Parts: sequence; C-alpha cells; structure tokens
Amino acid sequence: MRWSALSLVAVAATAAGPGAVSPRAALGQALAQAAAPEQPARRPKLALVLSGGGARGAAEIGALKVFEELHIVPDVIVGTSIGSIVGGLYATGWTPDEIEELLKTMDWNKLFSDAVDRREKTFRRKQDDLVILIQGSVRFDGLKPYLPPGLLGGQRMELFIRSLEIRSTGESDFDRFPIPYRAVATELGSGTPLVFSSGSLATAMRASMAIPGLFAPVDYEGHQLSDGGAVANLPVGIARALGAEDVIAVDITSPLSDFPEKGATFLETLDRMNSLLTYSNRLEDMKLLRPTDVYIRPDLAGLGFLAFDRAAEAVVKGAAATRAKTDELRRFSASDEEWAAFRARHHRRPPGDLIIGKVRVEDSSILDDRIVRQAIAVPLGKPLDLAALDENLMRVSAMGAFGLIRDGVGRENGTSDLVVETPGKTRGRGSLQLGVSFTDDFQGDTSYSITFLHRLLAVNRLNGEWANVVQVGNPGVLMSQFYQPLDTGLRWFVSPMIAAQQFRQSIFADGRQVAVYQMKEGNLRLGIGRVLGNWGEVRLDAYAGQNRGENVVGSDPFPDFNVRTGGLEAGFAVDTLDSTVFPTQGTLVTATYDASVDALGSEAAYRRSHLSALHAWTRGANTIQGYVEVGSNSDSPVPIFKLFALGGLGRLAGFAPNQFLGPNVGLARLLYYHRFVKVHVSSVRIRAYVGASLEAGNVFPEGTPVSMNTLLWSGGPFVAAETPAGPIILALGLAEGGAHRLQLVFGQRF
Repeated sequence: MRWSALSLVAVAATAAGPGAVSPRAALGQALAQAAAPEQPARRPKLALVLSGGGARGAAEIGALKVFEELHIVPDVIVGTSIGSIVGGLYATGWTPDEIEELLKTMDWNKLFSDAVDRREKTFRRKQDDLVILIQGSVRFDGLKPYLPPGLLGGQRMELFIRSLEIRSTGESDFDRFPIPYRAVATELGSGTPLVFSSGSLATAMRASMAIPGLFAPVDYEGHQLSDGGAVANLPVGIARALGAEDVIAVDITSPLSDFPEKGATFLETLDRMNSLLTYSNRLEDMKLLRPTDVYIRPDLAGLGFLAFDRAAEAVVKGAAATRAKTDELRRFSASDEEWAAFRARHHRRPPGDLIIGKVRVEDSSILDDRIVRQAIAVPLGKPLDLAALDENLMRVSAMGAFGLIRDGVGRENGTSDLVVETPGKTRGRGSLQLGVSFTDDFQGDTSYSITFLHRLLAVNRLNGEWANVVQVGNPGVLMSQFYQPLDTGLRWFVSPMIAAQQFRQSIFADGRQVAVYQMKEGNLRLGIGRVLGNWGEVRLDAYAGQNRGENVVGSDPFPDFNVRTGGLEAGFAVDTLDSTVFPTQGTLVTATYDASVDALGSEAAYRRSHLSALHAWTRGANTIQGYVEVGSNSDSPVPIFKLFALGGLGRLAGFAPNQFLGPNVGLARLLYYHRFVKVHVSSVRIRAYVGASLEAGNVFPEGTPVSMNTLLWSGGPFVAAETPAGPIILALGLAEGGAHRLQLVFGQRF
C-alpha cells in the first residue's frame, strides 16, 4: 500500500496560492507519482472507471459483457464501492457471467446481517431466545454503554469478500493482476481519497464499500477507511492521475431522486443519503472527461442502491446502454494477438491453490486458540469448502470474544496455508437486553412482566459466560448463572446458578376463581452436562432451596406452606427449530426426571417426570405444528409446587391461564398457520400469520384413566405477527361447555 499519496495531497493543497495548482490537480499529481502502474509504451493508456451505486452496480456487469464482445482490454480498472467489487473480480480473472451468477444467487439479506441462522447456532446460543427478548442490545465498554460505529458489524460481509479474494488471486501487487487494478476509499481523518494499489484485495474492496452508518469503518494500518463514494464516486480524476489518456466511464451513481415530504422509509432515507454523498463529487469528475472518452450512463430509473433482487434487470440495462455506444467503443478494440494474450492470462488462481496443507490460527483473543481450531474443522489435503468455512467462522464470531475475524490462503514452500486471524474484542463482550410481555383477556384479567438480561461473554480462556436476569411483574425473577465449558471442544460443562422467583397462582373451582396464592421459591443449583453437537444436551442438576405459598385472596383450599426442597434433576433436550416463534421446520424435545433427596435437605417427597415434543412441517407459506406433552408424579400426596398446570394460550385456550392443576397431565395440540406478510431487511424480520389451533388435554388425579371422556377440548382462530420486539397474538379460544376467551398476548409464544 503506497500511503505517500496522503501526505503529498495534504502538502500540495496547503501550499496552493495564486498561480498554484488546485487541490484536485495536486491530488492527481500525487496519485500519479504514488500509485500509477508501469505500462510498456504502446497505444494510449485506457482506464475503465466503474462508479459506486450499490445494487445498481449489476449494470456494470452488463457493460463488461459488451466490452468482451468488442475485445476491449483496459490497461487499468479503477473502481469505487460496488465498482471496486465488480472491477476487482474482473481484474483478477472472473468472467462477467461468473460475476453475474454471484450477484444473482447471493442471499443479500443474509449478507447484510451478522446473525447466524438459528439451526446453525451452538446449542448454548439457541437457549438465548427461549425467553422472548427485544432484538438488539446495549453493548458496554467496561461499565460504559457505547454505540458501535456501524449499524452492522460487517463480519459476514468481511468473510464473503475474503472468500472472493481467496477464489480470485494469491497476488498482493495489484499491478500483477490479469488487469492492473485500483480501489478507491475515503480516509476519514483527512477526508481525502485513498487508492489501494497493493495488499489485500479483500481489504481494498471492503474499505471501498464500507457505507457510512451501515458498516463500521475499516481499520487499516492506523487509518479509518470508509466508502470511496464520499470523495470520488466516479473516479475519473484518479484514473487521469494514474496516467490514463483514454477513459471509459460507467456511471451508475444513484440520482437525486424525488424524496417524500413526509413518511420516508428507512431504505428511502438511506438511498437519499447515498445520493447526496456521491452526486456532487461525481459532477466534478465528469468535468474531467474528454471528447475522446466514452461515458456510459445506464437507465436505472426506479432501481435503488439496495435492490439486489433486481440484479438480472440491471445487467440487461447495463448491456443495452453500453451497446448503444458501440461505434464510439470500437476504436478501443484490441488486436487479435492482444486479445488472445489477454484471454490466456485472464483466469483465477489454480484450483490446486485451495487444497489446504496447514491451518494457522493467529489468535490474540482471550480464548484458547484450540477452540477456534476445533470449531472451524478444516480437513487437510482436500479442497477448501469456503461456504462451510464462512458459516463455521460466523459461529466462532457469535461466541462474542472476537473482533472482526479474517481469513486468507497463502502459498508457502509449495503448500497452501489457511490463515485465520481472531483478534480480541476490546469492548462489547458485555450486553444488556430488554424483554416485555403482557396478556389481556378483555375481562379484567391482565398480567405483565419486564425482563432485563445482562450477559458477559468469554470471561476466560475456555469461553465461560455469566448471565444475570431481573424480571419484574408476574412472575418476578432474580437469577444469576455461570456457564463454564470444561474442554476446548466446548462439549462438557458445569453451571452453578442461584435463582429466586415469585408469582401469583389462581385456584379455580367449577370454572370460577376462588383463591389466589402468592408463591415464592428460591434455590441453588449445580449442573453438569454434555453438549451433543449443536442439536442437544444431557445434564444432571443437584439443587437445594425453599418453597413458600401464602393465600392472599379468597378462600383457603390449601394450607399455607414453607418447605425446604432438595433433589436431583436429570434432563435431555433436542433443539433443531429454525425459530422459537412460529417455526417452519425442526424439532424441540425436553425430558426431565426430578426426584427429592433427603441428603440435600428436602422436607417433601416427590418423583416427577415430564416429556414434551414439538415438530413443525412447512410447505410454501403454510405450516402445521404438532405438540404433545405428558407428565406424572409418582408419590402421593403431591406438593402444590410440583403440580402440573393447563389453561391459556395453546394449552386449552378457552380456559383461564393455569386454570387446571393436577398431579398428572396430558396435552396434544395441532397448530396451523399461514404466513401472509413477509418482510426481511438485513436483521429486521417481520412476519404476519393467520391460523387456528386444536387442543385436547387435561390434568388427572392419580389412577384416573386417560380417555376421550376425560379429555377437555379447545381451540380457535388467531392472527399474529412476529416483530423485532417480540410476537403479538390475538386469539379466540373456544372450549366445550361454552367456555370462551379472547386473549391479546405480547412477548409470549404458543
């Protein structure tokens, strides 16, 4: 990287006076000295200039297709933002068809999000959303909250662009590419253009398209770099500074389109800001075009800079606009010999370069680097699976211990080394997240809770983590838990926890509420377990605590109690759901066996088993979800705090929440929902559903047989929405005997 360009520009601009060169001319002279590729003496030097413009950049691919038809070989490609991506790929040997296929098949919503698909998360991270919380959290630098420099951390984008570099070239000198290449970024400290001529292709492209506010600036050798469109969106002046005598400029700059007087969406506002940042400097560069240059401006009306789903349309329009300039372009056509020589050298790195002989982890984080090495699981002596590597590295990133993870492939001593850089995270390992829940049955029965979750990740070399919960409302909860893996594979773990909660339990008789008990419980737990891949776990918990119950309203059908408890609880869990809210596929199974142990201080005798299983099937926008639950107590009498409860949303919806209490339980539910609204922009996900449920179940005294006559039936229609703040459901529950209940539920799931 030739950083002398920065100092030269600053000196020239400061010294300018009467008769002196302008800062823009000084920039051209400085860049010409600092970054111009050497070329043999021949025809006038031709530069291909590709502007920024987001998704509109697909039109530049259409232009490349026509250039190939005309056998045009540029001497240098200069690109800004998306132009640096398209230009960088073409310069390193990608064909226009390959670049088009990449843009058309890429999941851009996923690319603009650092979220890991739930089915791909570690089992531990899947537990994070079992409690409904508002998406997004406050991060901390020590004890102080801070806002990150970009809406997105850019980890997935970073890995994507690095995978392009790995597939493109092993060269670090951009003059040694099949076509010499330059990428333009903005140096935020000085507000001047910075032109990459060597180093990492991925870093150059990533810096050139680091859209302000959306992505964090790229930190490179002490400089903060952002999208080049802020200073040179159509870098004709930079091409001139590189010695270009002829220029072909493809301009896909977003226009200063009409902006609504009110009610602008986030995307409209972002599109407008992009236009304002780039339009003025683009006009300055257009003044540098000469009559012999060719200026191509595709008609991309109505195509915003985030409309990646319309890439195919933009390619066609780019080709049409370029073909209209055929007569002007023909004079740049190469001879047959030049074209043959170009075709011979215009290819990507050999496939053999991607057969990995060694993996090197350069880890400066708090974690043991063996954790990273085992998590990425790259087989040696085989071609590198970049898609699998990127997803593994995203899971590593989700551990919360690292800054921006980078990977690359280098050749050394005849073998290819995969190098993974995992810098430590200097801030942001601590977070605070909020959750809100309420229910209303429109008959005066309402409840609410507000949850605060504090989490500190990666507190030691084996990725221990500390979580604290404060919840006010019904129920009220205080909890502090430490989770400590015991090996670098993060398979075995121990988990001590202290927890207390209180809630109100209504008691019903003949469908009427006759009493309310204030229930309080607290316990200490120590769990040990084994994670089973990313799909399940087995664990054993020892616990000791106290359970209290006091009648506060109505009659007194149960005596007040204050009982010490202690026991062992064995558990097995499977979780492959793609979402805990209206899942479309996957399975969730939980099985527990809980038994009192006198030696742990229990004053009550109980043996309690419970099993629940859920599975979802989807076809198109229609999902069917099946759920079964069974539970039993083996000892009698059963303490009230070990009884099972039914009633409420999805659990006999026509009845009040927890209306039925008993020592044994059985429930079956069939849920159908149809998605009729789907919005997915970056990590923002909104879905709307209409559906219905059918439920059958009951609680049973000891010895009561389960039969059709003893089951209670319920169900009914609902409408629902899945939002970043949590699910909201309006459900009508109908039950036998004429019981019915309309419920509005927020922050809870079926």
